[in-house]
Parts: sequence; structure tokens; C-alpha cells
Amino acid sequence: KWRVILKKSTLLRQFALFLAILLSGGWLLFPRLPLLAALVLIYLMFTGRRLSIDKRLGPLLLLLAVIFVVSLLRDAGAGIVALAIRFANFFGGVLLLDLYLRSGAESFRRDLFVITRLFAWQTVFTVCLAAVAPSLFLPLDVSGVTYQTFLLVANYHTVYEDAGGLIRPDGFFYEPGVLQLYLNLFLYLSLYVYRSTFQALLALVAVLATQSTSGMVIAFLLCG
Repeated sequence: KWRVILKKSTLLRQFALFLAILLSGGWLLFPRLPLLAALVLIYLMFTGRRLSIDKRLGPLLLLLAVIFVVSLLRDAGAGIVALAIRFANFFGGVLLLDLYLRSGAESFRRDLFVITRLFAWQTVFTVCLAAVAPSLFLPLDVSGVTYQTFLLVANYHTVYEDAGGLIRPDGFFYEPGVLQLYLNLFLYLSLYVYRSTFQALLALVAVLATQSTSGMVIAFLLCG
């Protein structure tokens, strides 16, 4: 029974981390407020329906409060709704940090490794599928940008005419430049934490598949 509970709690915690990652720069198709609400709900499930922030996060909360007040005074009331939503996302990040302070650093490393490894496989799958069966992708307009998607899992978009080259996958993000950040985190974990040659090669291939200049620079610095 306890093993089942532990397994469920691990999956819930990983799902909370995945939601926070989407909030950081995810596809605009995913509405931010429901994602944040789901993150808060998972946090409350872990803490027994109580909002009890770790005392070590006091300085962080104070810093966010100061930034909020300064931003509010600077804008003189303009954009108050957007500002509130932005800081609600920051508060979601604080809850996630509190959750991992309870679970331990190893839980964070393991959960991040699991999620970013899925991103790497998703990246490689998207490029291969688009190369061999491009007709499977359907156009989807998201905030004025036309994405090509296969079941909302394999996603990409083009901003200019490509001369027959490979597509640049977006993953669950609005552009490849965000995806490469998480792929490089996977590369870092593979090289220096879990020391897996196969996983590191997978991460490197995935980063190269994004065709992101910044991503390639970061990847080769990590390998060096």
C-alpha cells in the first residue's frame, strides 16, 4: 500500500514540475491560469490542504513583494491584471520550491531528469516524423502563429521558407530556443549527475535537432 502511495506521490510531484515548466515558456495553447491552479492543487495535496511555506523562503517572498510594489508604482496602475498574473506564476514557483525543499534535492534531480529525457525523445521523434511523414501534421493557429502538430505531441513551426532542410521542433514550448534550455539541462544531468553516455548522446542529438545557435554553444561548453 505504501509503495503505491509513494509511486502516486512521485508522479504527482513530477506533474507539478512539468506544469511549472509549461508556465515558464510553454506553448500559448495551454492556458496559464488552469496550469497554475493545478500546480497549487497538487501542492495542497502534498501538504494536507495547508499553505505552509518553509521559513527559509521568507527572504524570497519579501523580495517578490518588494518587486511587486515597485512594479505597481512604476506602472501607476497600468497593466495591473497582467502584473498580478505574472506574480501569481512566481508564487507558483515558490510553492514548487517549497515542495522540493520537503522532498529533497535528489527528488528534484531525478524528477527533472525524467521530464527532460521525455523532451529529448519528443524532439527526436518530431524531427524524424516530419522527415518521413509530413502529411501527418495538421496546421493549428495559436495566437497568430501557425504551428504544425501531430496529436499535440510533435510540434513545430517555421518563420521563413525552408529550403528542404529539417524542421526545428518546438516541443511543448512556443519556440525551439526555450526547448533547448531544458534539453541542455538534460545533457548536464546526463554528463555530471547520472554519468550516462547513452543519455548524454541522446541529449546532444536533441539539442542539435533544435538548430539553436545558443543551444549548440551551451551543449559544446558542457561537453568540453
